Amino acid sequence: MRDAAATRAELDARCAVKLSGMVELLQCPRTGGLLVVDGNGLYSPQADAHYPIVWGAVDMRAFDPPYFSAAEDRRRAESLGADYAALSFEALFRKYASFSRDTTEELRACHIQRALHAKARGLERLAAMDQLAQRRGLALPREGVALELGSGTGGLAAALASRYSCVISVDIVLAFHVLQQKLFEEAGIENVASICAASERLPLRPQTVSIGTATDVIEHVREPRRMLTEVRRVLGAGGQFWFNSPNRFGSCREPHVGVCGASYLPRRLAPLWVWMWKRIPYHNIRLLSRRELESLLRAVFPGKHHIFRLSERLAGEGSSTLGRLYRRLLRTRVPQFVHRMVDARQAWFEVVAFGQ
Repeated sequence: MRDAAATRAELDARCAVKLSGMVELLQCPRTGGLLVVDGNGLYSPQADAHYPIVWGAVDMRAFDPPYFSAAEDRRRAESLGADYAALSFEALFRKYASFSRDTTEELRACHIQRALHAKARGLERLAAMDQLAQRRGLALPREGVALELGSGTGGLAAALASRYSCVISVDIVLAFHVLQQKLFEEAGIENVASICAASERLPLRPQTVSIGTATDVIEHVREPRRMLTEVRRVLGAGGQFWFNSPNRFGSCREPHVGVCGASYLPRRLAPLWVWMWKRIPYHNIRLLSRRELESLLRAVFPGKHHIFRLSERLAGEGSSTLGRLYRRLLRTRVPQFVHRMVDARQAWFEVVAFGQ
């Protein structure tokens, strides 16, 4: 069995090969300047900065993760790396889940189950994007560079890898990239490049991406507008960016912690409310209302975006009970009232934005 040093050397070597073949797509996240492959990583002559490869991912973060310090993140990554060769993806993620003390056992079990079905969920998400595109008379780009932001354990990146020859997986948490390497290794996936970076400061050159995705991400970033602006910069002509966003005033139960009413309260009171009910912190989560989301999109993608209404999606559902019931309601004399009622309770917004 390989020891940790040999395992890391192998993962880093694979990453270096991928970077050498795509360095023309990358730029320095600090200056926007060119990068060169330099030993075990990338070097920016303009910034005189070295971006090292760590456990199969190049670390290009402009700032620390919002959840914990970069030093703590590195410690977690090293701990996962020590058992990388001996453990399966499932066992490795269970170890990662054990690091957090700021959660309940119920939420921890939920996170584990979601991670264990990461590949299946990624395929389902890609199929849902196909269906939504068809309803708008669109088609997802079939070639070019695919980008996943906030990729987590890499489920959607794995799904994209079955369709696109070059996939870039971006997440600000280094430990997630160690988990991704294991997922990709077990699935036999070799065309995903892992970049540890912030969505608000992407190390990609302008107009290099054909399709981008972000699932359950925008509510966690520090600057949502900056993230969308970066996406607009890297999208090529005809490119598409698909993302979702939980509706602040949708479901009564806040989707991340499961506390009723938390997202309806003034934001400064929500952490106290969550602590009263579950004794866990509530931070780095900012759910957007439809008005806030539309304001962001109008500012960054004016006339180049579409928010899918729940009523619109239900009208296209062929065999589901809810879809049949909704289409029957549409035949009444109050379709606009039904539209507004259904859309007001939409739990998640599905959005597509287009390159310039």
